[in-house]
Amino acid sequence: QDTLRSIGATTERINQIIERLGALGSKLELRPSPVDLNRVVEQAIENVNGMPGVEFAKELEPLPKLMADSEQLRSVVTNLLLNARDAVGERGRIEVRTGTQNGYAALSVSDDG
Repeated sequence: QDTLRSIGATTERINQIIERLGALGSKLELRPSPVDLNRVVEQAIENVNGMPGVEFAKELEPLPKLMADSEQLRSVVTNLLLNARDAVGERGRIEVRTGTQNGYAALSVSDDG
């Protein structure tokens, strides 16, 4: 069940990436709306976390909603997590943190790979 959900989420991500690559030839249209960064992070971790030996550690501070294009933000967070997962290989630890820095929302993704 989890594997099927992960495959479905991955397929959806691939389709979104293909659509965005097609859009690169044209002007990128951003659609800002209030977005919960922590929710985006949680969803991205669920979509990416398919390897049993990889541990995700989260420190998500409460944040106000951001004005952002939710799909673009989701794509950025997912790509950061995929890069970290690729770096750690079959076993490793990925740390994801959110918080504020100098009055702005901040996201940090680090890995031990």
